[in-house]
Amino acid sequence: MDKFNVFYNRLRNEIIAGTVDKLLIDILLSINRDINLFTTSSCSGRISFICTMEGKESKPGARLGSIHGLVNHDGLISKIAQSIRMCEDSLIIRLRGFVLDVFSKDLASIQRLHKIFAKLGFKGFQMKSFGKDGSVIEYASSLRLDIPVKVGNNLLLNINDKASVLSLCNFLLAYLYRNIIEVNIYRLGIWYSYTGNDDATLK
Repeated sequence: MDKFNVFYNRLRNEIIAGTVDKLLIDILLSINRDINLFTTSSCSGRISFICTMEGKESKPGARLGSIHGLVNHDGLISKIAQSIRMCEDSLIIRLRGFVLDVFSKDLASIQRLHKIFAKLGFKGFQMKSFGKDGSVIEYASSLRLDIPVKVGNNLLLNINDKASVLSLCNFLLAYLYRNIIEVNIYRLGIWYSYTGNDDATLK
């Protein structure tokens, strides 16, 4: 079985199992219809709660949980308070936007994908690997931020200060809304491009 079939079957199984972000399913299926491209990993963006030690993640399991979709203020406050209680060291709230890794068998296919993303206003990408069989390109959103909440025993956010907590929650909700809007632009643009509804994107 060649690489294409391996990754396509893995994607199919992950979609069936519900482990793929629902917001990205049509992006992934659209790209994987191209015989020279297939996706290797993806994330629609998330807010993560990370327990760290001396500025580094203390262990592989240091992520205390993540939020991928929208959540209300009470849900955010509860998650922040729970993470503070669970983390004995330092705690950061990590914001990360859309990420997509794509394997390309040839240069022409990746150039076509670049054109689609560029037309949608996306600029950030990097080559993760390069070899005789092809290359892996990572498309990553510019939405990246770490917010310290606790440094050692020093709590930077008073969970009982409603104004401060509300301000942080509003900021995080604004991030989630912006990220979802951004991902929807990509998913609709890529879907239209690969289904032939926007021929200009593929030229």
